[in-house]
Formats: sequence, structure tokens, C-alpha cells
Amino acid sequence: MHEGFCLPVLEAMAAGTPVVASNLTALPEICGDAAVLAAPADFAEAVLEALDRAEELRAKGRERAKLFTWRRSAEAMDAAMDALLTTDD
Repeated sequence: MHEGFCLPVLEAMAAGTPVVASNLTALPEICGDAAVLAAPADFAEAVLEALDRAEELRAKGRERAKLFTWRRSAEAMDAAMDALLTTDD
């Protein structure tokens, strides 16, 4: 299974769950500094770090998740479509 946009990570952040995520693919871009990012082989250490920083990660995660709303996604898609349709040929 492949999650292309990292929606489960954003859902966890919105719910106030500290997140440990891979430092690969789009996850670093989506998570920013609101998660502990680590190589998959280092997840055990990353979980311990997340436990130590739980309150900080909860607060940052909730704020980070607010950046990714359906409204903002729709507005970005609308702007992209407008740009494509209004180019001068």
C-alpha cells in the first residue's frame, strides 16, 4: 500500500498525536518540524525522542495540520487550472 500525500500523518497531527515518520519521500515536506523524522532503521530511537518531546510535537502537529485544509487544496488546484487555461499561445 502506498499513501501518496501522507494524509494519515496529517490526520494524526490534527488529532494531537506525536508523529514519527520516515525521512524519505514527501514526508519531510509535509511534516516540517512537527514530527520526528528518521531513517526506518532508526525508528526505535525516534519513538523515544517523540516520547520525550510529546507535548511540543502535539502542539506543532496541530498547527502544521491546519496548513493542509481541503479549502486550501481546492484553491491551489483552482489557481493552477486558471493559470493553465489563461496562458497566451
